[in-house]
Amino acid sequence: MFGLMISLHELGHFLVAKACGITVQEFSIGMGPQLCSFYRGGTKYALRLLPIGGYVAMEGENGESADPHAFVNQAPWKRVLVLIAGGTMNLILGFIVLLIFTAMQPALGTTVIAEFADGALSQQTGLSVDDQILKVNDTRILTLDDLSYALTFAENGSARIEVKRNGERVVLPSVQFAMQDNRLELDFKVYGEKKTFLSVPRHAVLTTGYMAKLVWRSLGDLLTGRVGFNELSGPVGVGAVLHEYAVDFDSILWIFALLTINVGIFNLLPVPALDGGRLVFVLIEWIFRKPVKRTVEAAVHAVGMSLLMLLMIAVTAKDILHLF
Repeated sequence: MFGLMISLHELGHFLVAKACGITVQEFSIGMGPQLCSFYRGGTKYALRLLPIGGYVAMEGENGESADPHAFVNQAPWKRVLVLIAGGTMNLILGFIVLLIFTAMQPALGTTVIAEFADGALSQQTGLSVDDQILKVNDTRILTLDDLSYALTFAENGSARIEVKRNGERVVLPSVQFAMQDNRLELDFKVYGEKKTFLSVPRHAVLTTGYMAKLVWRSLGDLLTGRVGFNELSGPVGVGAVLHEYAVDFDSILWIFALLTINVGIFNLLPVPALDGGRLVFVLIEWIFRKPVKRTVEAAVHAVGMSLLMLLMIAVTAKDILHLF
C-alpha cells in the first residue's frame, strides 16, 4: 500500500515535469538495489527491490545547473505545478478509492434522523425524527462521518446541535447522549440515500473532503496537545492498525484512502524538505522576483530532513515498543 501511494505520488511529479520540458534523470519505482532499468527520452526508468516507495530525480532539483531544462532554471509557475503534482495525485487517488468504496455500499448515509433507539437520551433532550443535523458545537456537518467525528469530542455526553426542522433552523443547546467506556453512544439511525449516477460521486467527494479535514484537525489536535505523541504513528503503527482493522475489502479501501489523502496533505505542508517547504521558497522567488540563496535553502531543507528523520525514528521506536 505504501509502495503504491508513494509511486503514484512520484508519478505525478514525473508527468508534470516531463510536460513542462524539465530534464528528468531517473524515475524509479521502489527503493534499494536495482532489479532492472532502461533508458528512453534521456530518462532512466528503474525498478528497485524494496516496494516501499519511489523517487524522481530531476536535473537542478537541489542546486544550480547549466542545463536550460533543469528544474532550477524553469519559470516559478512550472516549478509550482511540479511540486504540487505529487500531493494532488494522492488526493485524486484517494477520491478514486472512495468512489469504489461508495459504489460498493448497499446505501448511502445521510444526516437526517430516521428513528431512535428505545429510551434514547438525545430524543428526550431535543432531537426529533426527520431532523437534519447541520452543526455539532462549532463543526459543520456534511456527512455521517462528520457527525460521528464531531460527537466523539462531546464533553460529558452533551453537545450543542443545530438542526433543520420543518424548513427552519433550530438550535438545541444541550443534547445528551449516553456514555459507555468513556465513549459516546449514538442512539439514533439515519435515512439512507439511494445510489445513483450522481449521488455516488457526490458522496465520494464529500468523504474525500471529510478525510482531508480529518487530517487537518488531527494535526491541529496534535499541535495544541488535544492528542498526545502516543497517538502519532509511523509505518509500523499503521501496519499494526491494518492488521487489526483491515478485516475485509471495504475496510482496506477505507484505510488506504485515508492514508493516501494523509500523505498528499502532509507532503504539501510548509515543512522544510517536503514539497510544501520547497513550494514556499519558489513562491518567495515568484513574489519578490529574487530567489533565496541556494545555500540557505539547502541548509533549511537539510535541517528539516534531519528533524523529520529524528521524528520518524522516535515514532517507529514508540510503535515497536507498543507492539510488545
